[in-house]
Amino acid sequence: MTKEINNRIQNYDASIYKYCLEHKEKSVFDLMASFFSDKSNLDNKILFNQAEQVAKEFNLNLDSDVLLSFCNRLSILQASNAMSQYMGKMDSHKNMSKQHTANIVMFGDSITDWGPWYELFPEKSIVNRGIAGDNTQGMLFRIQDILPLQPKQVFFLAGINDLAQGFAVHEVFSRYCSMLVFCQEHGIEPIVQSTLYVGSRLAQLNPLVEQLNQQLKSYCVDKSITYINLNCVLCPEKTLLPKYTRDELHLTALAYQEWAAIIKPLLNE
Repeated sequence: MTKEINNRIQNYDASIYKYCLEHKEKSVFDLMASFFSDKSNLDNKILFNQAEQVAKEFNLNLDSDVLLSFCNRLSILQASNAMSQYMGKMDSHKNMSKQHTANIVMFGDSITDWGPWYELFPEKSIVNRGIAGDNTQGMLFRIQDILPLQPKQVFFLAGINDLAQGFAVHEVFSRYCSMLVFCQEHGIEPIVQSTLYVGSRLAQLNPLVEQLNQQLKSYCVDKSITYINLNCVLCPEKTLLPKYTRDELHLTALAYQEWAAIIKPLLNE
């Protein structure tokens, strides 16, 4: 039963992500207007009295079909909200990049997004281009938006969301390499930071993280790209240490301080 629910949720999430990519030429406002006007393609009831209706059905009937319907509707609402936030953040980054330049770009998902980089490096010309929930697909699509910043360095940390979403290591590695090539082709120094291991609750992902890091490290050696092993400090036993996380995935302030100390010698002036 759980597997069936997960499969249905993944299908709905994938359909929303596909819709987002197919309409990427639009602004976030046009995209959301189109998405909601086209909601019948997803579920013709999800935006009308959703909470009240689902609550009634869930309380009155607990059979598998109703449970699946509940999960599907909830997933769609969560995914559409996440998509709205993602596109809004991407639009913001794109517009801000036109207004100033920066020597250093921190590029990644929520682990990068939630880092206090300006406070950690107040003397540096640095911008944060992490977006919570992003994976290497999204990053590869939006990496072109860093060009107006005219950066000298881009620090990458990515991959855990891809692996959690079921993408194969070779798929993640391929997209990662495409981003590194993009930087080199535009005269930007890419710096790869190891994908972090996660805590014991999510430990099934750690063998995949290890495989990805091995491939990234090998590629970086071959292409003369700097590779930084953050795991040797944050995850010395191939598991994210409890003092560095509160949810076994995202980082504490102490973890960011340790991270900053590792990369500080490499930051461009």
